[in-house]
Amino acid sequence: MLGCYAALNDKNPKKLRGISSAIKKGFKTALEGLDPYRIDKYKMDSRVITMVDLVNLFHPKGNQANKTAFQYLIEGRSLSGLYESKILEKEMSKAGQDKKDNKEKKEALGGAIRDVVSNVKGMPIFNMVRNLVNIIKYAPDQIDEVCRQLTIEEKVLNSKMLPFRFASAFKEVENMSTDGSDNDIVFES
Repeated sequence: MLGCYAALNDKNPKKLRGISSAIKKGFKTALEGLDPYRIDKYKMDSRVITMVDLVNLFHPKGNQANKTAFQYLIEGRSLSGLYESKILEKEMSKAGQDKKDNKEKKEALGGAIRDVVSNVKGMPIFNMVRNLVNIIKYAPDQIDEVCRQLTIEEKVLNSKMLPFRFASAFKEVENMSTDGSDNDIVFES
């Protein structure tokens, strides 16, 4: 939005001045509502206008949850220690980097999946659906827990996922069972 404003008004995106108060207030309110994870996720380092620019432009007042995150962001420090992220791709990547032996790697990946799935809050639904094949391959003992989490109506509704995501995940798992692998997957209706 600010990039468009800068382009339409022939302004330097790094030195925006003369922004209306309503826009300033809207951005400030939105920034103040971010938690450390979202601040880290939406840093926009590769964009013309970054999160640091937004913080410098709109001076959000940090609350207890995000004050330190804004400070670290401005200082250029890592925010990863300010929140606990249980995103499966990150955990699997971390687990598989140091392992040389294929068996060790599979065990590490299975351990990473178990840690994420058995987390108190569980795994985010979209993340779980997107990684069903990996869960079946590397942590088949967690399938019951994954099914339990995927059948929590409130959690599924709050995920705001569109039905085609579930259908495409089902199709991938179904294809996996017919590709000649060792995994026997039985679907019950």
